[in-house]
Amino acid sequence: MSGRRRKLSDHKQPMKVTCPVSARTIEALEHRSTTERLELEEIGRKIVNKCRGVPLAAKTLGSAMQSRRTTRQWEHVLESEIWNLADVKEEILPALLLSYYDLPPTLKQCFTYCSIFPKDWEIKKDKIVQLWVAQGFIGSDTSKDMEEIGGVYFDDLLKRSLLQDARMDDDGNIFGVKMHDLVHDLAQFVAGNDCSILKMTQGAIFNLNKVRHSSLPFTGPGAFEVTSIPSSFYKVHKLRTLFIFRESGLFDSSIEMSEMEKVRSCKVLHNLFHHLRCLRALEMSGTKISRLPRTVGQLKQLRYLDLSRSMIEELPEELIDCINLQSLIINYCRFLKRLPREMGKLISLRHLKFRGTELKYLPKGIGRLTSLQTLTKFIVGGNDGCELGELKHLNLLRGRLDIYQLQKASSQEEAKQAELNEKMHLHTLSLHYYYEYGEVVGDEEQRRAEVVLQGLRLHTNLKVLLIEGYRGSKFPDWMGDPSFSNLIFVLLYNCTECEELPPLWNLPMLRKLWVFGCPVLAERYKEGGDDRHKIAHISDLDMS
Repeated sequence: MSGRRRKLSDHKQPMKVTCPVSARTIEALEHRSTTERLELEEIGRKIVNKCRGVPLAAKTLGSAMQSRRTTRQWEHVLESEIWNLADVKEEILPALLLSYYDLPPTLKQCFTYCSIFPKDWEIKKDKIVQLWVAQGFIGSDTSKDMEEIGGVYFDDLLKRSLLQDARMDDDGNIFGVKMHDLVHDLAQFVAGNDCSILKMTQGAIFNLNKVRHSSLPFTGPGAFEVTSIPSSFYKVHKLRTLFIFRESGLFDSSIEMSEMEKVRSCKVLHNLFHHLRCLRALEMSGTKISRLPRTVGQLKQLRYLDLSRSMIEELPEELIDCINLQSLIINYCRFLKRLPREMGKLISLRHLKFRGTELKYLPKGIGRLTSLQTLTKFIVGGNDGCELGELKHLNLLRGRLDIYQLQKASSQEEAKQAELNEKMHLHTLSLHYYYEYGEVVGDEEQRRAEVVLQGLRLHTNLKVLLIEGYRGSKFPDWMGDPSFSNLIFVLLYNCTECEELPPLWNLPMLRKLWVFGCPVLAERYKEGGDDRHKIAHISDLDMS
């Protein structure tokens, strides 16, 4: 008996005949006659019996059956030839394959693409949606952006039980899911040679002739040696996806590269990029590479690039020749020193993520990236760096934005030029000032800090506001404006010179107020303090 057949038996459980296939859909057909409902229930019982005792199969097929409204449509499922195909029975559950065939063509592409991840792998929602966009699976819509449409596709697959084990953030938003092993088998079965997961075992030989999407998961604490990439990849000229990532094991951050290793890895990538001109998505997270070769600019179709946790030190200027690049992800690249000077020419860029890096500034011209939806942080000033005005036209930014080195903003006029009040899709904003330990801030610097913060008028959709290191003596008036009716959490950290809170008690939805490292404020608003009564109604207070 094959391994897969053994797995099927592991998933069998006793099932009542009133399973989702009949019960869910019958609820939607209550206006039908009693005779018709009974007929549908009987057909439903027969379909359940074909699910071979696997609840997942019944649940998944049940979701598909909800769109069928007539007795003949139900009979068509019951009488389908798929139940009797020998090769299907050997590999996967026929009920799951029927659920797959019920998907619209666009969803079929999105579903099968998920087979590129290993079993039991948590699939991040934002990542898989960006990959679907990169592969062209999601068409444009004048009323919705592609990520929004992709989110609907993702939710649909989850509703159909083809994705499961959803994890949510504190706001109830789903950010990660998994595929059941049996569903993963289904995805691999229908993908055929199109998608391939390659295990890097000694002496392995890979036939990649028809592969379009491939992943190379690796294990262990070390970084992946790109010199280990099989030579057969050089012949797959139509490869559209190449993922190299750590499947298990913790990353050893103490690893360093010799100059010889740097040269050798760059040469390997040079040859690889020369052959893989059709790549649309490339991930090399956790790999032992210090730089990309100039030939990366030849990847004209590249739309998604993830170098997270690699040993990359800099990105070549030729990267700007990847004119279709939509997602650049370089999180936790601890050696990364700078971004290309002409980053502003990557006008197709929609997501720029560099959390956990030591970048000191962003190159001028970031403001031209008007399609940006994700920007991990905005760094003010620095050598050849950005002024706040570069944010002016980035009105598609959404989620969270961190602004660092605000002490380098020169005036209230510069702050106003950011037009943060036009960023309606941001729900979290954190503002950071940085001063050397023990640095004394003079009166002029203090006044400048006050007028700059006053000029950063925010959009009233904001839910969370964090301010760190502010050295003004007072907060701006807008912080207590009742029009900020969505603001639920304010965190003030190390605002050592502030003498009183803004009228936060005017904010109708404020539920959480944390004040850390602000001795004057803590004394004034602590339990038993002179002004405690002003904020006593806020349910979550912390004045540490």
